Amino acid sequence: MDEPVRSFLNQHGTAARWLDDIIDALIERRGTAHVRDIARDVAKANDARDKDTVEQIVTRRLNDFCSDAADFTKQAAYDLFERVEPAIYRLRSYPERPNVIELVRIEFDDIAMQSMWDTFRNIVRQRHAQQWREANNEKKLAAFVKWMAKDERRADYERRKAQYSMPGDGLDALFD
Repeated sequence: MDEPVRSFLNQHGTAARWLDDIIDALIERRGTAHVRDIARDVAKANDARDKDTVEQIVTRRLNDFCSDAADFTKQAAYDLFERVEPAIYRLRSYPERPNVIELVRIEFDDIAMQSMWDTFRNIVRQRHAQQWREANNEKKLAAFVKWMAKDERRADYERRKAQYSMPGDGLDALFD
C-alpha cells in the first residue's frame, strides 16, 4: 500500500481496523495468542473502544477469518488465522503481515468520512462504471485519497463532520 493511502487510513479508521489491530497484537505476541490477550492488547491500543465487548468482537473477527471455524465459507485468501487450541489463535502468515484491505468492505468509522466515501463512490460509479468494477480496494482508496486532497473536499468534510456532531439538533431526544 502506498504511503499516502496508509497515512490516510491511519488518520481515518475503517472497519478493517479491528482486523488490523488483531493482526498487530498477534505479531507483537510472536504470532500466537489467547483471545483474552489479543482483546486486552486491542483494548489498550484503542482507549475509545468498549472494553466489555472487545473480547466478543475479537473472537468474531478471528472466526470470520479462520477456516477452523464451523461457519467459515470464504476463499483461501480470507483464511488468516489458525485455531491452535480452544481460544488460542495463530496468524498463518507470521511473521509476514497480510494485506487485509482487499478482504473487507471499505467502511469508515467516522460518519462524515463515510459520507464523503459514499459521495465519491457514487460519482465514480456513474462516470466510470467499468473501471470501478475492475479496480481493487487499494486502487479505489488511492483515487479517494487524491480526490479528498482538494481543499474544497476537505472543507466539505469538515462541514459534514460539524453537521453530524451538532449538539441540540434534536436527534438525541428521538429515542428517549
